[in-house]
Amino acid sequence: FRASGPPLGIVKDLEVSQVESSLKDARLYLYSDGFIEERPGKINRTSPGPREFLRWLVQSGQEPVKEQARWIKNRCQKEFNHHCDDLTLMILSHISD
Repeated sequence: FRASGPPLGIVKDLEVSQVESSLKDARLYLYSDGFIEERPGKINRTSPGPREFLRWLVQSGQEPVKEQARWIKNRCQKEFNHHCDDLTLMILSHISD
């Protein structure tokens, strides 16, 4: 999906279009900006940045959803010495009956 407007919560009473899609054999990642913020020149990074975060999703993408979430959490805690701030990740996937 491509962005078709500003981030949610920025513009009051924003009307958005709806798109339906299947998550069969796919995952949808919803995450806060804390995962991808880059603070140039900062010695002690507090987030992976966009490229590293995408790499984490790809590296762990074959794991079951619970294991993938655990892998990302552990990686973040290891890389940033438990100083992860403003990090929220939701992984949505299709569950077959």
